[in-house]
Amino acid sequence: MPHQAPSVFISYSQEDRQLCEALAQILANNGVSTWWDNHILPGQEFSDQIESHLSEASCVVVLWSRRAAQSEWVRVESDAAAARGILIPVRLDDTPLPLRFRLLHTICIVGNDGNLDATQVQRLISAIVTNDGVGTDHASAVTPVRTIPNVQAELIRLINENIRGERIFIGSSIPHDKLTNATTSFAIPANESVLVLIDNTLFGSSKNGAAFTTAALYFRDILKPPGRVGYDEFRNCTFRKKFAGPWAVVELTRGLECAVAPKADTDGFIRVLFGLREFLEIARVRNLE
Repeated sequence: MPHQAPSVFISYSQEDRQLCEALAQILANNGVSTWWDNHILPGQEFSDQIESHLSEASCVVVLWSRRAAQSEWVRVESDAAAARGILIPVRLDDTPLPLRFRLLHTICIVGNDGNLDATQVQRLISAIVTNDGVGTDHASAVTPVRTIPNVQAELIRLINENIRGERIFIGSSIPHDKLTNATTSFAIPANESVLVLIDNTLFGSSKNGAAFTTAALYFRDILKPPGRVGYDEFRNCTFRKKFAGPWAVVELTRGLECAVAPKADTDGFIRVLFGLREFLEIARVRNLE
C-alpha cells in the first residue's frame, strides 16, 4: 500500500506533548489528518522521519511556547515551513516569536485554565483548511486568501506619507495586547498577518478602528459588527467621508462605513485608500500580462 503523507505536520516541544496530543485529536475529529513524532515507530530513524514528513506536509502548525523557544528542532522546523510558505504558528503562552516570524499573525489557543480554547482552535482549523486545501466539513465555509506581493511595503509608505499620530501601529511595533484585541474584535482569521493597525478607541484597547492585513481592510465601529473589504474588491470602491460625532466616517462599498480616525486624519486615510487601490490595480494588470 503506497505511503500517503498527512496534511498537517505539528511542531512542538516535548514538554508541551499533552497539549499537542489534545490538539491532534481535535483536528482528527474535524477531519484534518496530522503527523507528529508519536507516529515514529521503533527502529525508525528519528531525524529521517521528521525530515521526510516535514518536506511532504502541505501545512505546518508550530506550537510556540517558552519551552518551544528553547528547542532547536522547533526553530529548524519553523524555518523549513516558512521557506515553503506553509507555516501557521500558534501560541501556547505569551512567549514572543523569533524576530523573523513576528510579522506573522498568531493566536493563542490555550485558555486561562491551561487547556485548549475551543473557539481559538476552531479558528486554527479554518486557517489550516484555507492554507492546506484538504477536504473537511469546514471547507465550504472558508474562502482561500490571496495575498498581494509587496503590499506591506506600499502600505507602510502610504501610511508614513499621509497619516501621523499615536494611534497608528505598524508591523512588529503593534503591541501584543492591541493585536490580540483587534484580531478578535475585527474577526481577522489566523492565516492573515496584520500589517497596520489604527486604534479608534478612547482608552487604547484597539477593539474599534481599522486594520490592514495581507489580504484585506478590516474595521469595526462602536456597537456595530466588524466589516471586511478584500483587496480584490478595492477597484470597485468609492471612498468618501462624512462626519458622525467626533469621528469622520469613510464610506467604502456595498453600504459599508468605516470610522477610523479623528477628523483631522481622515483626508490622509482616504489618500492611503486611493493610493492602495492604485497600487493593487497596477499589480492586478501586471498579473494579467
